[in-house]
Order: sequence, then C-alpha cells, then structure tokens
Amino acid sequence: MLQSNEMTGTYNIYLDKKIVGSGKNTITTNGKDAIRKYLAGAYPDWASIMAVGLGNTNASSSSDISLEYEIDRQPIVTKTVDSNNIVVKASFPINLSATIYEIGVFPTYYRTTPQSSMPDLLVTSFEESIDGYVWDNGVSSQNDFRYGTKSLKLESGMTSTIDNVNLTISGYNPDDQIQIFAKPSNASKKATITFYDYDGNSQSYEFSFSGTNWQTSSNTFNSVKTGSSGYGTINRIKSISITSDVSGSQTITINAIKFYNYEQDLTAETSLVSRAVLSGNDIITKEAGQELDIEYVLTVS
Repeated sequence: MLQSNEMTGTYNIYLDKKIVGSGKNTITTNGKDAIRKYLAGAYPDWASIMAVGLGNTNASSSSDISLEYEIDRQPIVTKTVDSNNIVVKASFPINLSATIYEIGVFPTYYRTTPQSSMPDLLVTSFEESIDGYVWDNGVSSQNDFRYGTKSLKLESGMTSTIDNVNLTISGYNPDDQIQIFAKPSNASKKATITFYDYDGNSQSYEFSFSGTNWQTSSNTFNSVKTGSSGYGTINRIKSISITSDVSGSQTITINAIKFYNYEQDLTAETSLVSRAVLSGNDIITKEAGQELDIEYVLTVS
C-alpha cells in the first residue's frame, strides 16, 4: 500500500516563464485517499484543477478541505512523469491581479453538489467603476489589498452601497456561506453586509474579526441578523450595503466578498488534495498582463 510518508509535494511558480517561487505542500487526508482511489480506478482523476488564494492566517494542515480564501481555479493542462515525480501544471488568466499566498490541487473542477446548485461566486473586489454600478461611499484604497488593484476602506460612521447588482442567490443552500476578506485596524471589530431585493426586503449578516491581519470571516446564508426580513425572503439582489462598528480613527479595509459552496456538501472527490501556504520571497504578486503558470510536483519514493 502507498504510505503517506512515501509522497511529498512542491509547488513551483512561474511568472512570464521564469521561476519566481516555490512552496512545500501538505498532502491532505482527503488527498491521500483520492490518490489511492484514483490508482484503484475508483476516481476519474486525483488532480484535474489547481486553485490560488489570498489566505495565510492558518498553516496548511492534513485536515484542510479547501483554500482559506480561493480567488481563481483553472484546469490542469499537462501531466508528465519525470523519474519519481508526477508533474501537473495549470495556467492562470492573464488579467488576474493578486498577491497569492496559498495554492491547492483538487480532483474535480466543479464544486456544485446535489445540495447546492450554485458555484463559488466572487460578488465584488471593489473595482467597479461603471456608472450606475459603483460603491457610493468609503475610501478607495489603492495601497492595501491582496486581490485586484484596490479595496474599500470604511471609517467611523460610513456606510457604502452599490446598486443595480441584479444577482440571483435562490440556488444557494442554507449552509452555503458568504465570505468576506478584510483587515480591521483594531481587533474585535465587526462589519455588517445587507442585501436588498426589488420589493424592499432585506437580509443582513454580521461578520466578526479577531485580529488586525488580513482574514476571512464567514456566515451561512441562513444566519440572518435579527431585524432583517428573514432568510429566504430574497431571491434576487438589487443592492448591497456595508457598514461597520469602527469608531474614532479606526478603519476596516475590505478586499473581497464571495459566495462559497460550503464544504459539508462536498464529497472526498471534490475537496482539497494538497495545500501550500507561501511565505517570505515565495509570496507571489501577479499583475494583470503577466503569465502565471504553476507546477505541482508529487514525488513518490
């Protein structure tokens, strides 16, 4: 039997065809199982997709089943064998702009399930600039972000709203999540996101933050804040507003909001095989226009 200590993995990162970083991975419990089942013919693949993300709050762990804050996933385009190494490679969109802190491999591409028909969806990265579709308040921060080229900074008493969103949420499972990626200037701060529909109904969600680093805070769709219209009253979002409890000179900087197909709906065939958290000079800042290719090298000794 293939033992866990006989498998090791490394991610090699290339920008414009030049290697710029690497990261040792943790092969997850699910990953070991997926590889074994693939070898036995029970799974169609063990690595068909690679994903990148923003999160580095938690080190990689064998119990990981997803990235901390995934922002893009792409299919594996090549698979080769080199001595004891199995090498798989993915290429990411030329227009992707992000500072990448985590990388992962998954057995299958899609994360929809019978319980939830909707895929992961990036709702906003606060780069909207089209007339009629723009955040109306807050400070546009072009110096503090990990995704895109800007973020939204809320100061004391600020509420920022975007209109004409026209976004359907009726296909998400009650246990699917709304995830916010943000950084407060002070610990123990909160942000509230409210969705409004075309009939005046609203659903509000409160997000808590424990420190002052960039971090993910999540809420399930059915965790509606008291005073809202209640879970299930909104099928299509017309507008979104964000406020916070910062006071005085405190701020909270928000870089992204997304809808996430929660892990409990996923099978071992669709959750994470391997994760690496980058550090130091291996953290990758990719600008739009640069080619990003990542290899995952699985060594079987």
